[in-house]
Amino acid sequence: MFLLTHSNHKLGIYPLLYFFLSLQVIMSQKAVGKSKLEEDKQIDYSEMIALMVDKSRAEAVLTTLRPYKSKANVLGKFTITMGKNPGDKLKTGDNKTPEGIYFPLKKINTKNINPQKYGNVAIPINYPNPYDLLQRKTGSGIWLHGAGDDNRLKNTRATEGCIAFYNSEMLKLTDWLQPESSVIIIANDMSQVNDNRDVQELYEAVKAWEKTWKNKEIKDYMTFYADNFTADSKNKQQYKEYKKRVFSLYDKIELEIKNIRIITHPKYSITLMNQNFVGGNRYFSYGRKILYWKRESSSSWKIVREIFHDKEYFNSLIFNDQKILSLKKNISKK
Repeated sequence: MFLLTHSNHKLGIYPLLYFFLSLQVIMSQKAVGKSKLEEDKQIDYSEMIALMVDKSRAEAVLTTLRPYKSKANVLGKFTITMGKNPGDKLKTGDNKTPEGIYFPLKKINTKNINPQKYGNVAIPINYPNPYDLLQRKTGSGIWLHGAGDDNRLKNTRATEGCIAFYNSEMLKLTDWLQPESSVIIIANDMSQVNDNRDVQELYEAVKAWEKTWKNKEIKDYMTFYADNFTADSKNKQQYKEYKKRVFSLYDKIELEIKNIRIITHPKYSITLMNQNFVGGNRYFSYGRKILYWKRESSSSWKIVREIFHDKEYFNSLIFNDQKILSLKKNISKK
């Protein structure tokens, strides 16, 4: 048996032992560091996504759409071409790109439709949306799609109203623009979108609207609705009578509004939320709600349309740093 003694220490046994112990610590630290790095690569983000189309710059910016007062992160920027004629789309055949807040629909494989014009994939948007219909706008078939011939991107106005991207970039965008987890915001000048004052006022309006609903204060509740409000074929008065009946059914209402997203736009604004409703102990519903708002005076916002999708929440998109890097690798430079 080998014994460590004072004489051994003088001969250098302790320093040798110290060296091996130190080496083990260093190797252990490296292993921990490697494990942490591998762990970081596995981190998933869970966010809603927004594509912000600035017509004046012929540019689209993909960002996260985070809850109120949370900072959005830019994921990528894209060159676009749009409708041949300037201005907001009003009617069928005007060759204009609509301006407003839209939702993507299920993607379409365009390989067998007209790949020279649309590339290999397209994402329709819900134009005309509920607010557009109030404004009596007409038209349909507004898509985000590939340019087919990428040289079309040299002209910023080359479509019949759709928004076209480089083909490779459009293929990437289909992974990010999913129904129920993303929105598409189109404006002539994106600097006018999400004004801080407007966002603050709308958040306060949503919380006040929620409170009157919880407390079954029908008179105050209806003050949040515009005179031209409609929902499910009901005008404002019919909707008021319907809500009075609902309020009378339950001695207590429990309401939970979650994950509020606010988007303000020069033409109108929307609030997105997931909603849980409990009436007494007898009725429960959940789903996603969209409120379309219009400013009626310098400080008064009114709801003009209310859409509820029963048993369907707004969902967040799951992604990681590698997916972001993959997106940015293929972004074309102007």
